[in-house]
Amino acid sequence: MCTSSDLARLEQLIQDSKKPLYPDCAMYSHLSGDLKFLQLKAGHGWTNKSFKQLLDLLKDMLPEGNQVAESVYEAKKIICPLGLEVERIHACKNNCVLFHGDYEDLENCPKCGYDQYKRKNIQEENDGDNGDDVNDRSHVIKG
Repeated sequence: MCTSSDLARLEQLIQDSKKPLYPDCAMYSHLSGDLKFLQLKAGHGWTNKSFKQLLDLLKDMLPEGNQVAESVYEAKKIICPLGLEVERIHACKNNCVLFHGDYEDLENCPKCGYDQYKRKNIQEENDGDNGDDVNDRSHVIKG
């Protein structure tokens, strides 16, 4: 059953699909632009920090009135306005298996033995990494 809140979010999704990414842009809408940005982020394993820097640069480079998201959260919010949940499923670095289903609780790949999670070394922790870059596997919380 659709609530009035769901309908408002759906209307916003439709508006974002019609709103140009920047004035006079015919190729990308607010929605399709953010989707392309997020595809690049996921496809290339960019950290949230590096992705935010890209968004900031694009926001500054494109004409005034552009619709480039201000943050990773905002970009994802535009793509998933109906509250669709995202489940992160780890994959072996060597693409052997997905750590899902029967493999969900394993710490190492059953085929090649590679760790499911990237381990931080002591130097990284001492260098002041505050954990903002959640793409690195050590920051993902399962469950």
